[in-house]
Amino acid sequence: MERVQRTVQEEFWDGIGPGPVEGWERFLQDYVRFYNRTRLHSALDYTTPIEYALQRLPQRAQLSHMS
Repeated sequence: MERVQRTVQEEFWDGIGPGPVEGWERFLQDYVRFYNRTRLHSALDYTTPIEYALQRLPQRAQLSHMS
C-alpha cells in the first residue's frame, strides 16, 4: 500500500497546482483510470492492474466501479 501512495504522490499530487477541489477531484478520477487501465506495473509483469485482475479473476466475478 505504501508504494501505491508514493506513486500517487509522485505522479499526481506533486504535479498539481493550487485550485478548487472540484478540479482536483476530476484530475484524480482521471489519474485513477490511467493508473488502473493504462499504466504498466513492473510488479504485475508489465501489465495494467485491470488486465492483471481480468486474467486472474473467476469468470463470474465483477470488477468494481473504481477500475
